[in-house]
Amino acid sequence: MPRALWGMIRPKAGTFIHVINYPRGGGGNKWLRTIALVVVAYLSYGVGSGAIGGLSGGYAAAGAAAVGIIGNIAINSLIPPPTQNGINGGDPFSQLSSLTGTSNQANPNGVIPCVIG
Repeated sequence: MPRALWGMIRPKAGTFIHVINYPRGGGGNKWLRTIALVVVAYLSYGVGSGAIGGLSGGYAAAGAAAVGIIGNIAINSLIPPPTQNGINGGDPFSQLSSLTGTSNQANPNGVIPCVIG
């Protein structure tokens, strides 16, 4: 049902209401971001196993951690992850309310989201 008709239409008693939530993506860069994260994981595994860099033991583990951390920081700065646009003044029905330290607010007599099914 279109959003414009929400205030004008009321279902009759016994009517089945089907609710479908379609996930919304984070933009066109999600595939590029996924591929970049897979490449960082592959390189991190290669350094940790000693196949890349020729390190062994604790140095290999430290190298793998460094490659993973630096790679993820680089990916997050170049291809930022999707953000939630419903928090802080957005449409309360666009997504479920979430509890975070920066957006908790009182909502007396408000909608309590519940996942059914």
